[in-house]
Amino acid sequence: MVAESYLRRLPVEKHLTKFQHSRFHGEQGLAVRASVGGAMNAVANFCIGQLQDLQSAAMYIGSSEQEVSIPERLMMFNAMEKTQAAQLAMVERGVARMFTVDPSHPTYQASMYWTSIGLEVGAVAYTGYRAVQGVMAVNRLAKMPAALANESLVARHILTRTKIRNYLAEVKSVSKQQFISDLESIGLKFKGKSPDGRFLEFQDAFSNTRVKIHPPDKMTRYDHLHLYDKRGNSLNQHLKIVNSRSVEAHIPFGDKQ
Repeated sequence: MVAESYLRRLPVEKHLTKFQHSRFHGEQGLAVRASVGGAMNAVANFCIGQLQDLQSAAMYIGSSEQEVSIPERLMMFNAMEKTQAAQLAMVERGVARMFTVDPSHPTYQASMYWTSIGLEVGAVAYTGYRAVQGVMAVNRLAKMPAALANESLVARHILTRTKIRNYLAEVKSVSKQQFISDLESIGLKFKGKSPDGRFLEFQDAFSNTRVKIHPPDKMTRYDHLHLYDKRGNSLNQHLKIVNSRSVEAHIPFGDKQ
């Protein structure tokens, strides 16, 4: 008798009243929706996060090629971060509306948390991509303060493509020693020279050859220099890619000795 009385009090579906039955299924449904919604939100955040990481990397690399000052560059990064945060918030609101659940629901938060952990661990274990990306991000962040500090020291003389073109337009009247001094002042490092000291080569901070100084030869009967972009393409004095054997790739300089 005691056992039967206890079983009748258990919240089994056949022992519930009509009101309790509706409430029982309502609570069950809410828990299911919250669990699925949290998982969906975590998956969406993970996918969007990967795209945002690529966007951040592209912005960082692209900004170094643009003729913008440091304050303008920082404003671009701040605007991008605000946009990315707004995107994630919009996704959370959309998922919550889809599943008609409050994002602050404990089940929703727990599901989102553990799904995120599973995705992160799975990504690291399966491809190692997240680990490599983390190392790259740390390296970029470690280099940024030094790079910004170096740029702030020469803020009065920010090097732009326009300034480079203007300089090259007058380089014919620049002496060899002055030209070498100018290269070193913008951060290019002397790599080496030929035994006779007539062929010189300069590299950037990433060991890319950017400038070569050559003496006259059979085809080019004047002192000249070769310019290269970071991919190794030959440039003319207008910083346009040209054939390395063309006359434009042999830029005269050093009339003033």
